[in-house]
Amino acid sequence: MHTFESRFEWWQPGGMRGWKGQTAIADGGGILFDLGTHLIDQALQLFGPVTDVLADINRRDTREDCDADEDTVIVLRHASGTSSRLTMSSVAALPGPRLRVLGSRAGYVKHGLDGQEPALKNG
Repeated sequence: MHTFESRFEWWQPGGMRGWKGQTAIADGGGILFDLGTHLIDQALQLFGPVTDVLADINRRDTREDCDADEDTVIVLRHASGTSSRLTMSSVAALPGPRLRVLGSRAGYVKHGLDGQEPALKNG
């Protein structure tokens, strides 16, 4: 496998709500420190140690009261040769697939979230 993409994206105009959107990045606020940790952990568990990291961290909200990021992409280059592209955004008007895997002979795309969370909420 040469490319792994994992995304948590949704459309929430007006910015992130609650502590995630009101806490400064330096204090652990924003989408990178919230959902990003899970995406990064997933990539590390699947593909191992990282040799290079690239990041594009953005704040799209125009509120003046916080600097929390809402639209972030992290690229991890693993020692195994795989490149993980991790996207987290609360301002994606048209979310991409949840997972996309590309290899030298095939690919895989998964749309939508895992059904376990709604199932747990429904008992």
